[in-house]
Amino acid sequence: MTEEQILKYGYELLELSKRFLQEDGKLNPTAFLVRGTQPELFRLDFSSETSKRRSCAAAVARAKALKALGIVAVFTATGRDLTRVSRKQRRGRYILVLFSSNRLKTWILEQPFQEKSGGFSFGPPVQDREGIQISLLHW
Repeated sequence: MTEEQILKYGYELLELSKRFLQEDGKLNPTAFLVRGTQPELFRLDFSSETSKRRSCAAAVARAKALKALGIVAVFTATGRDLTRVSRKQRRGRYILVLFSSNRLKTWILEQPFQEKSGGFSFGPPVQDREGIQISLLHW
């Protein structure tokens, strides 16, 4: 996969994530280990800070073992969580799609959302490719 194909895949995952959030009311943190044309699914555990660090480290280890091109991770976060990643002040809640790699440029898609009676409303997604530090998925 090229960098542009991975970015397109990230937008496809974002659209699926919005649908899952609408249908289920939550989004399970998941990583996709990008290798060839078939990414491998890897469940992440965000039940605590310790489990989050461990499961992300395990995802990176698995990606390295597979000689994967990178990892696309999808999860929800607060603006405070996002401020730590991109160094820009944020408020509210977001679906995040992160791409981390040791060979390609790291990027993040930020999808703001609000819970409303009867579902969720979504703002426009924002793509950020500058100044991103993804320590959880560091190679």
